[in-house]
Amino acid sequence: MATLIINGTRHSGKRIDIAGNSITIDGVDVTLNGFAECKVVNIEVTSGNVQSISADGSIHCHGEVHGNASAGGSVKAGIVGGNVSAGGSVKCASVKGSINAGGSVKCRS
Repeated sequence: MATLIINGTRHSGKRIDIAGNSITIDGVDVTLNGFAECKVVNIEVTSGNVQSISADGSIHCHGEVHGNASAGGSVKAGIVGGNVSAGGSVKCASVKGSINAGGSVKCRS
């Protein structure tokens, strides 16, 4: 279970999907928890690991992403067990799958 901050509000879960103004955490729509009228611009997983994460904006995950990470902006994470797709740059400890980035790519291994 990961702890994440979306536009300053703390949540927890394993699977995070964000598209437009729709926010789903572990299959539960949390859009009505104050997000219906705001654009998500920042997602930060502050502790723990997530199964997968997808967002229109940027993603910063301090832990691991066991599956895929997909962002319209940049992706910054520890180990990613799947693929990374980013409209911007990618900075990860390692990526076990493929990387598709619109900007620079930096991985330690």
